[in-house]
Amino acid sequence: DDYSSDDSSDDSDDDSDDDGEPSSATGSGSSTEWWSKKSHFGSATAQLQQQVKQSALPAAVAAAPAPAGSELLSTSGSSTQDSDPAPDSDTFDDDSDNITVSTEGSEGLASGQDVFLTGLRSYLQDLAYQNASYTQLWGHLEKASGQPVRDMMNTWTLRRGFPIVSVALQPAPSGSQNQQLIQFDQVPYHAPRSYMVGLPFYPEMYCNDWTDDAQDSSWWIPMAFKTLGSNTVQWHSFSNCSSNITSSVPHNGWVMANAGRYGFYRVNYSEPLWNALAAAAADGKHVSSIDFAGLLDDAYSLSLVRQLNITVFLSLTKALGERFAPERAPWGIALGWLQRMSDVLSTAAYGANGDKWKGCLANLKKYVTDELTTPFIAKVQVPGQAEPGLSFKVNPKDSPELRMMRPQVLTAAGFLGHQQIMDEAVTVLKQVAAGQTVLSPDVTKAVYSLAVGSGDSAAYETVQKLYEQVIGGPLSPSSCTNTMWLWVAG
Repeated sequence: DDYSSDDSSDDSDDDSDDDGEPSSATGSGSSTEWWSKKSHFGSATAQLQQQVKQSALPAAVAAAPAPAGSELLSTSGSSTQDSDPAPDSDTFDDDSDNITVSTEGSEGLASGQDVFLTGLRSYLQDLAYQNASYTQLWGHLEKASGQPVRDMMNTWTLRRGFPIVSVALQPAPSGSQNQQLIQFDQVPYHAPRSYMVGLPFYPEMYCNDWTDDAQDSSWWIPMAFKTLGSNTVQWHSFSNCSSNITSSVPHNGWVMANAGRYGFYRVNYSEPLWNALAAAAADGKHVSSIDFAGLLDDAYSLSLVRQLNITVFLSLTKALGERFAPERAPWGIALGWLQRMSDVLSTAAYGANGDKWKGCLANLKKYVTDELTTPFIAKVQVPGQAEPGLSFKVNPKDSPELRMMRPQVLTAAGFLGHQQIMDEAVTVLKQVAAGQTVLSPDVTKAVYSLAVGSGDSAAYETVQKLYEQVIGGPLSPSSCTNTMWLWVAG
């Protein structure tokens, strides 16, 4: 939601913020290991510097180990696309597309130290028991890394919102079939003040749309990206509204930006790239679980600000029914948004043109059931399980990701039209009431809510009796439905 470790929030409807903010894909740890492996500045920038400096350092020094924890960013030999960077430069040029690396303050790179931790340590030591400001933190990180951290971070801390980075491929000037020009454009994430229907929108029209102040026109963007045919994570950065970089991309290939989901921004693509990524997403070897979650979340969120048609999101979801590994991140993101679409259409069905919206809702549920949940539930490969498939039976040895994903997928599948799951929930509830089986806490909420939501009157009465056993008496007529439903849902 990678883009590293698979993340999503605890409930499917919470996996994506309604305001479209990019969901964090790296969790919330506080250990040295977490900072070393997950922090962009602590590992990604250090790795970037290490690679650039190796070309200028003596062989013995260049062979020194990379910063601890940077292996997640270099499993395939990450490389930047900079051509002949000047190792003695100590400036940050806003007109430059790439970071220029200073040799000063970078001793930690050659010795294998994490420059983020070095800067943080000096910040805490120098300002212990004193008041401090964020600018002092930037200063210490800047000194430790040799990078213009103040300039970089001011574009994020001193302006509102976050950007959309648009990506497109153009033929490279060289004319080589394996070389293409990747074009990056940035605009604020919002519906433009002077919105014009249709895509694409032009960065020169909207890059400065938040403000008339030229100094508040764009963000410094750190960009990790991957291309078809390569597992290498490449790095690029830019601070202008637009930036181009030449990379090895096959004809009709694709580029995926924000690989690993380290950047706090949305990514939009040209129509050919969206189509290519939707096809590639069916194969987990090409698109990781967390990157797939990011594509889904970006596509839906961009539709909220009228920058993308909702059909792009729906096209991406089809890959869910073709990936048979228990991946909670993409399912959590997709089901949250699909449930939201269902709720909106359900509400619209009771208003004007209700029959039209009822038809749309029926089509949505049919698509989700036929193309996504039915094939996945039938064919998902569960570790330690003899036969494929997802059911209400829980193995205590299942991974935490699978145990959290199971009730999420089954509940959403039932309420989005999977009648077989609804019927199975009613059957399991009857077995529980008869003492024939014990319900795992993992799926208790799922079974109760699906059984009640099925409309089966016997199931409703069974859940009511179970609830009355918990509270030690009968429900009053005035509070029966709401109180019991809160218990079922909680």
